[in-house]
Amino acid sequence: MSSMVKISKIQGKHMVIEVKKGQFFMNEFSCFDLLRKVKASCNIDKSRSNGHITYRDCKQMLSDAECVPNINARFECILVRLFPVSCIILMDSVLAIANENLKLDGLIKDLCHITGLYHGATDSESCAVARGESIPKGDADMYAAELVSDSRFPFEVSVLECCYNTAISHLESDLLSVERQFRLVDDMVMNKKKYKDISIILHDIKQPVSNVLEVSKGFEELMNEILNDSENIKMLEFSNHMALYGNEPSKVHFSECSLNRDLEILLEYFDQEIEHLSKRSRTIYNSLADLERHINMELAITRNEMMRFEVMCSIIGTAFGAGACLSGLFGMNVINGFEESKFAFTVITVIFLIALFIALCITKFLHLKHRV
Repeated sequence: MSSMVKISKIQGKHMVIEVKKGQFFMNEFSCFDLLRKVKASCNIDKSRSNGHITYRDCKQMLSDAECVPNINARFECILVRLFPVSCIILMDSVLAIANENLKLDGLIKDLCHITGLYHGATDSESCAVARGESIPKGDADMYAAELVSDSRFPFEVSVLECCYNTAISHLESDLLSVERQFRLVDDMVMNKKKYKDISIILHDIKQPVSNVLEVSKGFEELMNEILNDSENIKMLEFSNHMALYGNEPSKVHFSECSLNRDLEILLEYFDQEIEHLSKRSRTIYNSLADLERHINMELAITRNEMMRFEVMCSIIGTAFGAGACLSGLFGMNVINGFEESKFAFTVITVIFLIALFIALCITKFLHLKHRV
């Protein structure tokens, strides 16, 4: 699938999967092709021109840039961009836009179940697959009709629920991966590993943590925008679109349309899930910041001790140099025979080696103590 997506991008088109009546069809669409496809499924005669999907909408849906989570309603279609899910919900089908960040197998399977249940469940197999149950063949049509009538949500809301579940599952998967990496770094700190190795891993997970935090923040802002205005909730149902975009004289005013309380409860549930993930992502982000400050403080202490040790060595070296100068000045005319004494050479050599060994031991101790 990913190779086909890359080939489509090279050709200037995008892989768009149409899911309809329990089946899916793979297509390569440009912006104009996608616009024609969506408009062909909408009843344009019943809508004012300002309510239709536009070329700019299709361009944004097919854009490869990192998307800001949003849900926009157009006449008889809903544009969903919930990273990494991008799709257009129509009256009886769904257009899912393939990208490299999402494994489409699970999403396409769920969409096939939903479209087959609402618009294509005519045999026992499709009904059973849609709900994970097995039923007699003779009762398939009646069973499918009962499932659709008992559902609290219309078709478009069920598809939107599927998109939300997929996006939240993907976000949670990324968050679990980041949390595992953070626990690895935390264990390295507790086991007193080298700060050089810890800093490399810490630098590698900072970008994924920032991405997860940014995505969860975008989801949270989107849910607040939808839940704070009842009209935004109403626009998620196609049955209310005619009240806003229709041109019949007898149409009901949009503000008088009833609000689907089950839909509101569903959105509040997703809002709680997203808020929980946002708190987890912020916790990881703050923990990484605290860990980075801790490492910087330890390295600063190590740097200060190294500088102090260097100053001590400089002072000792200066003292030895001054002593050598003084002994040279006052003892240059004294005959002591040290130049020819093997004992004096041995003593001086041993003292030098002992001093060098002590200096090396102190340096090694500082390296082990501060893990540098």
